[in-house]
Amino acid sequence: MSNECVNGRPKNVPSIESIARSPYLNKEKYMFLAWLRNTNVGLFYYLVINELEELVPIIYTLTVGNTCLKYSYIYPFFIPSGVPDGLYLSIDDLPNLTQIIKNYCPYPFSESLTPQIAVITDGSRILGLGDLGINGIAIPIGKLQLYVAGARIDPRRTLPIIIDLGTGAVILPGFINAVQLVEKDIHLTKHRILFFGAGSASIGIAKQLLKFFKIEYGISEEEAKKLVWLVNTKGLVTCDHGDELASHKVYFTCFDNEGR
Repeated sequence: MSNECVNGRPKNVPSIESIARSPYLNKEKYMFLAWLRNTNVGLFYYLVINELEELVPIIYTLTVGNTCLKYSYIYPFFIPSGVPDGLYLSIDDLPNLTQIIKNYCPYPFSESLTPQIAVITDGSRILGLGDLGINGIAIPIGKLQLYVAGARIDPRRTLPIIIDLGTGAVILPGFINAVQLVEKDIHLTKHRILFFGAGSASIGIAKQLLKFFKIEYGISEEEAKKLVWLVNTKGLVTCDHGDELASHKVYFTCFDNEGR
């Protein structure tokens, strides 16, 4: 067996840089880099800092959006057992919130490693994908990676926080109950649901409602879409809105406003 080395590395062993630049899908690259971050944080940030422009699209947008969609399925593959990837909070934690935050200690306790910066999300506005709940933890993780690389913050002094408020889980049952209370007098197709705001959170909840309409009442997707209206800063979101709409808004544009 040859012991020949290149730059101190066995010749047949690929470099970290070559793996990060491999032709794999960005999701696989994200998982590899996340594993590296959780097993050798110094090497991870050495790579990110030196190849920031190349790696930002992998550790953050747009790859992080697809990562959030599947985070609960893929995180066991890149986070060692017993290593927290962030602080998870729910509304039930409110009475003990201060103590919970104090108790969170991903590194051996040291006064010098208290959090210097935190990024918080409720998972409800994830890059046009809507309310993803605790899967949104990948967003504060990703943002903090950029802050560490750009501002040279000690990664051990960063704190990603996800607050699970259950936004979609509250609105959907509330609407279901409202529809059922009046369904003898008002058929589902007579309802109009107006969202004051056309951001990604509204779109995500609206899509949940559409699934309910289609499954529970057997109406078509086009019929279901007509029940949902969006209002943004320029008024009702229509096909003749007068400006270029973000892609996540186009799905719910109204076509029955008769040009008004």
